[in-house]
Amino acid sequence: MKRVLLSVIILTGFHYLSIAQKVSYEIDAVPKLSFDSPQNLKNRSIAWDENNLVLYVAGIDSLHHTHIEAIGIQGNLLSEETFEFESKGIWFNDIMGLLEAYDVDDNAIVSFFLDANGLFESNEYLTRVENLQEVNNQVFVSYNSLSDHYAYIESITNMIIELSPYTGEIEDYIGVQLPADKNGYLLDRLLYSGIEDYPYAILDKKKTLLLFISADGTDFLKVSLPDLQSSIDAYGIFSNHLLVYEAKSAKWKAYEIKKKAL
Repeated sequence: MKRVLLSVIILTGFHYLSIAQKVSYEIDAVPKLSFDSPQNLKNRSIAWDENNLVLYVAGIDSLHHTHIEAIGIQGNLLSEETFEFESKGIWFNDIMGLLEAYDVDDNAIVSFFLDANGLFESNEYLTRVENLQEVNNQVFVSYNSLSDHYAYIESITNMIIELSPYTGEIEDYIGVQLPADKNGYLLDRLLYSGIEDYPYAILDKKKTLLLFISADGTDFLKVSLPDLQSSIDAYGIFSNHLLVYEAKSAKWKAYEIKKKAL
């Protein structure tokens, strides 16, 4: 089936932070938001619709179908649907006004049909862009709304690949010289940060820090996580918040990412 519409929740407005000089960030230890979500899902990802203040959380069920919940700013469930494809990554395309996802089954970008409030109209979806990644090498895809690109990281070469959201053609290769770290990094999931000069982020393998990556791949910001590593089973960034899924409690929790006081 093909047709849906998605939104993501915003708590403070999705600020695009420009950095005239290098600054530091920290993540609050106390969550600003917490809400329940089904336990029996994998490959979870999130999206945020700033206009409707709707947060979308997605995961794959036992039938390899994508289940998406639309969540309000109080953590309340607004709408949910299940779609007959397996996804790796959802996001809200602000320029087109579409909730989109990466369809692993067809190696394509799909969009959903939403009403004016960002709620699902049906479990149909529309295939927009095909042949996105090399077959058998599909990783999570994100959307950079500042540069208007789909993006993912190629784990063997440490290259960030940026693609046109209109044709799917590769428009840029960004070489990333990752800083030495004994833990290594999780390179199957590239996050879009919303920070203008450091638009991408990845998590280290021990889940103790976020590494923010500059637009040209040459500069980095390391941000330590609160004592969360034992409970991070899925994660994403939206509206200056780190959203973490804790399987033990079956809850998503949002922690604010903010500038450190100098």
